Amino acid sequence: MIFCFGEGGHTAQASRLYMAMKPYLVNIDIVTVGDFYERPTWSNQHLYYPPLRDKEDGYTVKAFINAIKNLKEMFVLISSASILGVVSTGPGFCVVICAIARLFTKRAIHLETWSRFDTQSLTGKLNYWICNKFYVQNREQLRFYKSAIYCGLL
Repeated sequence: MIFCFGEGGHTAQASRLYMAMKPYLVNIDIVTVGDFYERPTWSNQHLYYPPLRDKEDGYTVKAFINAIKNLKEMFVLISSASILGVVSTGPGFCVVICAIARLFTKRAIHLETWSRFDTQSLTGKLNYWICNKFYVQNREQLRFYKSAIYCGLL
C-alpha cells in the first residue's frame, strides 16, 4: 500500500490515518512517497518525490525534469502486483501518483486536508475525479464535493 503525502500538516494527517488503518494493514507492506527524505517509522520503504513547485520560485524546468524522471519509478512501483493501492493526503504530486494507480486498476483514495473549509485545494479538485473514494474532514467541504464522504478530523 502506498501512502502519498507531503511535509508538515500532510505528514501529520498521513501518520494519524495510518494509525487508524493499522489494524486492517496486517501483513501489508507500506511504501511512503513524499517530498521529504526521511522515512517515517511506520513505513517499510520510502521514496523521495521532489515537489512540482518551489514555494519561492514557482514551477521550474528543473522541477519538471525531476518529476518526469520519477514517473518511471512510480510506474514500476505501482504496476507491481504487491501494490494494492494509493492513499493520498496531498499535495499536488499525489495527483500524478493516484492517476498512475488508476491506470493500473489499483484503488486510489484521497483525504482532503483538514485545513480546508471554504476553498478547494487544487489536489482535491483533481483527485475528486481521479480517486475511487474521496473523503473530507470538514462538513463545509461537502458543498464542493457532492459525492465525498465526511470522515471527521483525524
